[in-house]
Amino acid sequence: MNGPAGPGTRGGGAPAPGPLVGQGGRVPGRTRRVRVEAWLATGRLKATWDGVLAAGPGWWAVAALWSRGPVAAGPLTFAPGDRLLEIYWADRWYNVFRVLAPPAPPAVAREGHPPAGRAGEGEAGAAGEEAGGAGRLPGQPGGPHPRAGSRAGHPAGYRLKGYYVNLSTPARILDDDGLARGREGEEGEAGAARVSRPVRLAYVDGVLDAVVLPDGSWQWLDQAEFRRMVQGAGRGSGSRGPAGPGRMGEGEGADAPLPLPGPAAWRQAARHLAAGLAAGAGPFVENLVPWDDLERMLFPAPAGEG
Repeated sequence: MNGPAGPGTRGGGAPAPGPLVGQGGRVPGRTRRVRVEAWLATGRLKATWDGVLAAGPGWWAVAALWSRGPVAAGPLTFAPGDRLLEIYWADRWYNVFRVLAPPAPPAVAREGHPPAGRAGEGEAGAAGEEAGGAGRLPGQPGGPHPRAGSRAGHPAGYRLKGYYVNLSTPARILDDDGLARGREGEEGEAGAARVSRPVRLAYVDGVLDAVVLPDGSWQWLDQAEFRRMVQGAGRGSGSRGPAGPGRMGEGEGADAPLPLPGPAAWRQAARHLAAGLAAGAGPFVENLVPWDDLERMLFPAPAGEG
């Protein structure tokens, strides 16, 4: 974890605004590789995983695949091959993962009978054209129209499992090498290294989580652990919630690159999140961003589909 944006400070209130790239939660360019860092409230690293990042108005979207074994989070189970579309904000004390299960393996055709088509077949062609042709975010010139909730349908054969809501600090971009600001025509190994280096996106996990199911029902997770944290017990490396789709950090003893909030800030953030979910958890998560448009852009349809 070389070159953190700034030293972490334990205790206190809400984190001071950290260094951001661009304005309103944006990073230069359209999409780029990202390494997400989830930090514990004790200042230790919880997990890291890799994905593809794009920036919207005030938020970042990260596309990643769950590569670990199955992990149960209340009524939602993360499983190998699940698509995670993760949304992080520069000014909100939560992040949200939408989880889609991959299509079931195709049925073996019986002699004289063609295999049954997959659910949703025919959607992938338009999705591939939208992602590959424009390559832009919803709302950007040439990009798809930003429909709230984006109910146009999930990718062919994929099934919505639910939304995982993390109480967290606002996210921060760390140690960005200024890919979009590099000299035009830069060549050589140094230039190639800058292009291939992923940007780092970090947040501090607030222990408390919620799962929202496709029917709009929802439930809290880890409430007892959250109470212990805000009462001063802190959070160790053995957290029960899913760490992330990639490799575990396993409580590595490193200093968090972000300020660490105190109990009062976490309590206030939890109250705000609870109010939003209680008013209608389904609409709350569905209308945050144009989920399906982002899904089509960040998970292009395989060649030959559609």
